[in-house]
Amino acid sequence: MIYILMIVGILFLDQLTKWLIVANLGLGESIPLIGFFKLTYVQNTGAAFSLFSNGTLFLIILTMVFLGVMVYLWHKPFMKTYKFSVAIIIGGALGNFIDRILHGYVVDFFNFTYFPVFNIADIALCCGVGLLALQIIFDKEGETNDNNGKNKN
Repeated sequence: MIYILMIVGILFLDQLTKWLIVANLGLGESIPLIGFFKLTYVQNTGAAFSLFSNGTLFLIILTMVFLGVMVYLWHKPFMKTYKFSVAIIIGGALGNFIDRILHGYVVDFFNFTYFPVFNIADIALCCGVGLLALQIIFDKEGETNDNNGKNKN
């Protein structure tokens, strides 16, 4: 249940911040905050770093397949160790997925001047993938669950 709450929390925070940006800034408008950091309303029709720009349909299909795989794997015993990371990834993926479905683009707004503009969902995706990678790299043999859901010892 905690993982579902994490997903919903990330999704809520992502959609709320995007709504606030759209409601308060015009497209391309910026609010300087500190030095090189500002809030800038950008519409991204691509994926990370604007890859696959104008590939909304492709990205929607790719996200649906990805989420389907995550839901399928979610119930596998070996996933128990990774559910925290995967919940963060799913929350981020759903946030941007909703934007693509509703608008045909993703609302981005965190602008560090010399870095691509991003949002809460992007942060969740990057943190979740990074954490998952670390878990997989440092997962010692015998600590993951076997197919019976019991610890290998």
